[in-house]
Amino acid sequence: MAETVLTIIHELFSSLNENNSSEFKQVLMNTYVHLQKGGNESSLIDQLLSYVQTGDSKLTENQIEMISKLRKIEGIKN
Repeated sequence: MAETVLTIIHELFSSLNENNSSEFKQVLMNTYVHLQKGGNESSLIDQLLSYVQTGDSKLTENQIEMISKLRKIEGIKN
């Protein structure tokens, strides 16, 4: 069974560390909260993926893998 977007976001949130940028942490937290409240999944994930692509997120290898899963779910090519 494929992982849900919310599960992946939760895993990303749980994997945050001191090396991740504060901006990435904030974007991820906003995405998670709005998804929990029933926000538009596609729009929220697009915003998160856009930030990751243009921002200095300082992702770990595991976080990069989770972002790749989100891209796959959303049908986005690297």
